[in-house]
Amino acid sequence: MTAQDARSAEIVFPRAVAAGARVGIAVRHVGQTGSTNTDLASEARAGDFASCVLVADLQTAGRGRRDRVWEAAAAQHLLTSFRLPISAAQAPPMVVSVAAAVRQAVASLTPVAVGFKWPNDLLIEEGPRPGKLAGVLAEYVSGTPGAIIVGVGVNIGQIDRDGATSLTAVGATADRDHILSLVLESLASMRENPALALAELRVHSLTLGRSVRVELPGSTSVEGVAVDLGPAGELIVDVDGERRSFSAGDVVHLRSS
Repeated sequence: MTAQDARSAEIVFPRAVAAGARVGIAVRHVGQTGSTNTDLASEARAGDFASCVLVADLQTAGRGRRDRVWEAAAAQHLLTSFRLPISAAQAPPMVVSVAAAVRQAVASLTPVAVGFKWPNDLLIEEGPRPGKLAGVLAEYVSGTPGAIIVGVGVNIGQIDRDGATSLTAVGATADRDHILSLVLESLASMRENPALALAELRVHSLTLGRSVRVELPGSTSVEGVAVDLGPAGELIVDVDGERRSFSAGDVVHLRSS
């Protein structure tokens, strides 16, 4: 971590810096970068596995799942990545913990329900502006001890992208510092109790109980009824009476016939 990153965070994100200090996660801030996920992953590959959060005002090469472009106006939304040292076997539950912490944080600020759509989206389905509110994207970097990099994007200000919504659009008032501090506080309890994080996502799942199509790599897909989340956050789908588990893929919610 550079001294400049730390000083900038203390000025722009004082509440988040304080919350991070309480849970042992350093908060860093940069004005512009290509991708916060790429930055933290590159540092990890160079041997830096320290716990930290990197926030950017603007990302010029932000990516979502399947390398979809993530675009956001400067300083209008929360664009951040977490780096948490952990073994590969423990990484999936940690991603669940971060996703649950983000959902809990943003839900505490909104007058409408925030649901979890497997594998990585937080959606608002009701109110004046339904759509995607936030997303999570993770990658693992091997090493000793290794680290999970979890990118988080939360729409805060006005947004005109199709299928998206924001905290402002649904009548919530919050800034990036406040939201990140809430996420860090929630993460403290979630990562100590992975079962709590999993329960959070189960209760607020928009996917469980619905007919779904799981689109898999290689242009294949499977249809069935989503029935549960496994201990590592994998989606369990009843396919013609057989329960199948999926740890990756995109999900399409199907309309009931």
